[in-house]
Amino acid sequence: MKLLIVDDEMPSINMLRSAIDFKEYGFDVVDECSDGEQALPVVKDYDVVITDLKMPKMDGLTLIRKAVEELKVKTKFIIVSAYDDFTFVKTALRYGVKNYILKPVDIEEVREELEKLKEELDADGETPGTL
Repeated sequence: MKLLIVDDEMPSINMLRSAIDFKEYGFDVVDECSDGEQALPVVKDYDVVITDLKMPKMDGLTLIRKAVEELKVKTKFIIVSAYDDFTFVKTALRYGVKNYILKPVDIEEVREELEKLKEELDADGETPGTL
């Protein structure tokens, strides 16, 4: 399986990479993009995307909206953000986001969500791409 981390803050990406053994959750490929604009053309190639909200060029919610509504991807999304505004959470839920995790990140919460997604993807036999 393939996972994409979308965040404009390299320390956040490095923290996830150092704290989580993604292979343990079935991810053979873990790539990164610095904003939604860079991620949008490739998002369909990934099973799971972990994205920040506030980024230059294209924010995380716009990335998710365009991926879901315009590209019709089957990709599963997790948001990791410092913004605890319920409006963001509500919008994320509308687009089928699997979890909204607040920064500073609780690594156990991310691991639990990755385990759930691994089980869900394994059960569905899904591969990345569009619906």
